[in-house]
Amino acid sequence: MNVSHLCNTESPVSDFSIQGSGYCIQEDRVTLSIEQLLSNRSADNISGSLMLELWALPTQYLGGGFGGELLAYTSIAPLSGQCYLPNLCFNLPFTSPTPGQWYITLMVREWDGSQYITRDYVNYENPFCVEAKPVVSRSTSDNVISVDFGHVDHSANNQNRLDSLAPSQVVKDSPLNHECDAESAPPKKAAKSGKRASKVNPSGKAIAKKVSINKASLSELEAIKGLPVKVAKLIFQTRPHKKIDELLALKGMGPKLLKKIEHLIKL
Repeated sequence: MNVSHLCNTESPVSDFSIQGSGYCIQEDRVTLSIEQLLSNRSADNISGSLMLELWALPTQYLGGGFGGELLAYTSIAPLSGQCYLPNLCFNLPFTSPTPGQWYITLMVREWDGSQYITRDYVNYENPFCVEAKPVVSRSTSDNVISVDFGHVDHSANNQNRLDSLAPSQVVKDSPLNHECDAESAPPKKAAKSGKRASKVNPSGKAIAKKVSINKASLSELEAIKGLPVKVAKLIFQTRPHKKIDELLALKGMGPKLLKKIEHLIKL
């Protein structure tokens, strides 16, 4: 299944503005692209954790509460007021909605401490239709073949969706400004053991993978061994960083702590 759609019109003025967005679906992956995500808040107002979410809804979204099926999502860094993120592009896992006619909506949602709140959205005009696939079964007792055109409604599963997860529990699928590649290769196959492979040096000891202080999600930064959670949040909120040594300017980060974790981080 290959589907693409672009929306070049600007969203109505709100806390945030999604400008020049589009999506391209290829099999079980979807590429989301946004020319600019803008915060219209005052300069001293930093947002909470943000999510980009692609939804399939039974009718076009007009604001407020909604029900539908979540197709794809990714977290992005908090955004300061009067600032913007340009040329966003994410290649994400895509979950096709159940059979029927749907309307696709892209939302930017913010964590307010207890749940995600929709701050801006874009409706894509063309309906998204999914045909039901018949299920053929054969009875061994009377040799009768049955065809079922029904489908299971999974929409209820979205009621306990990302709103039940704190931002630190949401895993970011791809980094900001990830190279947009609609023809990207499918996900790599897992190792036979089911565990992620690690590099090994000649001595036989595993080498820990370094975490990027500019591209990692907040949860990945907080997971760095020996790094206090408060310092991890400051690293996340003040990036991008040009040099590792710049971290010494952050409250709680001293020379001893930086030396302790420098083998675990990179720009």
